[in-house]
Amino acid sequence: MSTVHIPPSTPTSAARFATVDRKPSESEAVAEQFEKMFVGQYVDEMMKTVKQGSSQSKFGEDMWRSFLSEAIAEQLAGTGKFGLAGNIKEMLDAYRK
Repeated sequence: MSTVHIPPSTPTSAARFATVDRKPSESEAVAEQFEKMFVGQYVDEMMKTVKQGSSQSKFGEDMWRSFLSEAIAEQLAGTGKFGLAGNIKEMLDAYRK
């Protein structure tokens, strides 16, 4: 079984929008949350196709997969490589004008 390595030095999603000591705007925060949720759902669906092992409890396996999916999604979304948060922020800002 191969393992997935996600480097610990991956920047957080807040770092994408941040300048020196700047707090993310409401649009940025909402966009980041949406991107994290979307990537989490995407990862969780992919993980459902992988046999996790001989777990005695389906509930335990589902819970473990959920936590793992969330952790992977947080790291992936934090890289800013999906581009969803930036686009969503632009749309939210345009809608508010």
